[in-house]
Amino acid sequence: MIVRTAQIVVTSLAGLALMATGALAETTTFKMSPEQGGLNRVVFENDAPFEVITGITNAVSGEVKVDLANPSMATGTVSIPVDSIKTGIPTRDEHLQGEQWLDAKAHPQITFEIDKIDTKAKALKPGEKVEATVHGKITIKGVTKPVKAKAFVTYRKATEETKKVWIKTDVLVIRAVFTLNIRDFGIIPPEHLAGVKVADQVEVKVSLSPAM
Repeated sequence: MIVRTAQIVVTSLAGLALMATGALAETTTFKMSPEQGGLNRVVFENDAPFEVITGITNAVSGEVKVDLANPSMATGTVSIPVDSIKTGIPTRDEHLQGEQWLDAKAHPQITFEIDKIDTKAKALKPGEKVEATVHGKITIKGVTKPVKAKAFVTYRKATEETKKVWIKTDVLVIRAVFTLNIRDFGIIPPEHLAGVKVADQVEVKVSLSPAM
């Protein structure tokens, strides 16, 4: 009888703990898609000796899940099609998507997974810009590497005024930047890309506004 009572007490406590956890951790999902157009953008910059080679895409898909009361536990995924990255020169775009570079045919997507966020902020309050470090993994050309990005995150609530324009729901505004070495992903750059010498380091600038 004593054992049975103890089991009931333990089970009840475990249930209460799970209920409390669920009540405290309320995850909000913010989604992004190419249909959002210029709201989401990823820019790749290669500082070549004579010019900065810039590749841009707005074809961003994915989602970010975050507890606004505890942003450090945020997770998410971001994906972009390799063939959507444009540098402004069609010939250079062809080379970029070829086997020696990103190999769009064999590896059509670049993906980034958010594992966690380091921030001093205890919560994401409407309109308050929060500084953070985003930890995650990026996969390029079938190779996955850890990455750490400096970021600013702002939670913006939709208002009657914004709804009259284009912001119909709450938005999570994310601005992040990090650097990659293309050799880490099995990309051995030739002496030139469409006539321009390139560098190993690429700076990635991310501008996202996923919405509820």
